[in-house]
Amino acid sequence: MTAIVLLFVVTRTDAQNSINPADIHAIQQHMLQKTTPQLSLSKALQIYVVEDYVATRIEKSVNPELGFLKTNQTTDIELMPYTRTNMSYDESGMIEIMYYDYDADGQAWLQDRRVLFDRDEEGYVRTFEFYDRFDEVFVPVERMRWNFYQQTPMPESILRERWEDGQWQNYERETITIEDGLPEVVLVERWHDGDWIFDERMSFIEEAGDVIQLVEIWDDQWVNWERTTFTDGSRSNMIDFMLLSEEYYLLGLEDDLFRMIDDFPFSAMIQEVWDEDDEKWVYMEQFIRDVDLDDEEADRAVYIKHWDEDDWQTEFRLLFSDNEMQSIDDILMQVQVEAEEELIWHTQMIEDYTYDANGLLAHVIRQMEMEGSLVDIMRLDFTWEEDPAATDVESPDLPAAATLHAAYPNPFNPVTVVPYEIGMDGHVAIRLYDITGRYVMTLHEGRQPAGQHQVVVRADGLASGVYIVRMEVQDYTGVRKITVVK
Repeated sequence: MTAIVLLFVVTRTDAQNSINPADIHAIQQHMLQKTTPQLSLSKALQIYVVEDYVATRIEKSVNPELGFLKTNQTTDIELMPYTRTNMSYDESGMIEIMYYDYDADGQAWLQDRRVLFDRDEEGYVRTFEFYDRFDEVFVPVERMRWNFYQQTPMPESILRERWEDGQWQNYERETITIEDGLPEVVLVERWHDGDWIFDERMSFIEEAGDVIQLVEIWDDQWVNWERTTFTDGSRSNMIDFMLLSEEYYLLGLEDDLFRMIDDFPFSAMIQEVWDEDDEKWVYMEQFIRDVDLDDEEADRAVYIKHWDEDDWQTEFRLLFSDNEMQSIDDILMQVQVEAEEELIWHTQMIEDYTYDANGLLAHVIRQMEMEGSLVDIMRLDFTWEEDPAATDVESPDLPAAATLHAAYPNPFNPVTVVPYEIGMDGHVAIRLYDITGRYVMTLHEGRQPAGQHQVVVRADGLASGVYIVRMEVQDYTGVRKITVVK
């Protein structure tokens, strides 16, 4: 067994780091990868991974005087530990996560929470068990049990139980409707007075190149609650993004790194809530990706906006710059300020990424602008060691260059799959055109790690005929013809 250690150090006012079992369902698919048991970490961070290496520790440090920096610009302050996470693996994959709290008075690490993974003979995780520490003893708290769809890594039901009165008792279950190998509807029910009752329903709907995530709640009938529209994408992109988001959450990094937003596989996203009184959807927040910047200082940007009565107002933007290895070099968070009767972009925060000689992520330093000075407020330090599973399981060879493969089946109706592979992490754009060269839809757009991938093309909304699938990644452009038959 090998222990993978993640060490988090935060301010006294930060909330305790822990896992919410209800938010963990999408992690399953990545944890099943036996060839790279560290995949959950490396995929979530999209680190440039060198074969045979895994991250063994992440140390997070912050300035404990942060709350006083507006009046005291001193930055030479010893960083204070707060939490630590140890992740343990065997040849089948992740088997345990142990969380620690730091006792500042006793200057010692105290075990706080434990998660155990039970795997079947195929290496698939069947059960997550969560334990909290009380009076020096770990006590069972919650358990999640998985059933899979047709012997695939995709769950079709998840049962969540709580430990009460000395035994496991039903608490919540999710039933997942699978269509074309992807979730279409997730039904959440809660256990009440000896029976299951409806609680929430999440649907994924594809319309004209967009993906709509509709959330409804049960109130004697299904009632609209939230709606999110993802532009230029697919259900497959949606699931990929959910996987990455859940992995960030599992590792406790969702609030620590802006780079998760760079993994966003859509050109835009609009969030709305249902106004029950006026019976209409009301805008809340919007993300817009811009990959064609005039600004020579960055490679791409994401704008975050909120709805203010009758118009969108920009809250801030993130500028992403890459190094020569196509890994993130730095991220700038900027807000608009008025200067000489015009609005200019002002940098409020910077995340700087550095890598070691092997191309592995070594440090992330976050700085914040305070009274005209950039002050270090957080640091993540990554430590790596050789992958213990590398000698037991042969890792898949990564392609030397990008390749767009032939679709199958072809001709098709109602669905076909187009496989492709890329030799290194990078931005991938796959679009569909008709035979005249007219744009039809975007099948995928966003950063992806090196390796093998696929996109799904559905005949819904497409007339019979020949179409062109075009993939662009770095200096490579590939095209394939597909034929819709109705």
